[in-house]
Amino acid sequence: MIGRSPAMQPVYRAVARYASGNLPVLIRGDVGTGKDLVARLIHEGGTRKDRPFIREANFENLSLTLQKVNGGDIYIDEVSSLSPQQQDGLLQLMIECENIPSAQRPRVISATRKDLRRLAQADVFRDDLLFRLNVAEIQIPPLSERSRDTYELAEVFLSNADASKSQSRRFSTEAMDMLHKHMWRGNVRELENLVRRLAVLYSDDVITAEMVVTE
Repeated sequence: MIGRSPAMQPVYRAVARYASGNLPVLIRGDVGTGKDLVARLIHEGGTRKDRPFIREANFENLSLTLQKVNGGDIYIDEVSSLSPQQQDGLLQLMIECENIPSAQRPRVISATRKDLRRLAQADVFRDDLLFRLNVAEIQIPPLSERSRDTYELAEVFLSNADASKSQSRRFSTEAMDMLHKHMWRGNVRELENLVRRLAVLYSDDVITAEMVVTE
């Protein structure tokens, strides 16, 4: 992950703390904040890194899912969108996992941009499932709360946009300030997409504020 803002420090500490544990982890954050990346870091930073990381669980065949994950991590992206039947299946899966010795027990990592507590209060999401998912929680801040991380992120994205082009490519100071002041409702993903588009549209070594305004 990129960024050294104070708002990101609790995220880094939580990833380091939870990576090697057995606790289910719920990752909360707006669209584009990097929930998938955090899930990957949790998996790769712990003792499960050499075991499977599966994104699609088969809630209708629990034994097959448990066999497939083989003590690794099951990642449920946008868990709030699960149907009632899928919620039932995930709950049964987590109950089955609790009966497996800790050394071989799979872990469920889930992510959501919605408030599961409110959904549970509205009887849209099972509260007993929520209690099992939300044992360890990580809240990812939006880009607007990440101080000057926009500068570092933009530089890295521009450098990665096309490795065959000049590594001296950069944003002008005015362009950087413009990126920093933008609200970024799509968060890091929106910033990355913009930088990639600018890198393709302009071959100049310096990306100017005028180029950014055009986009």
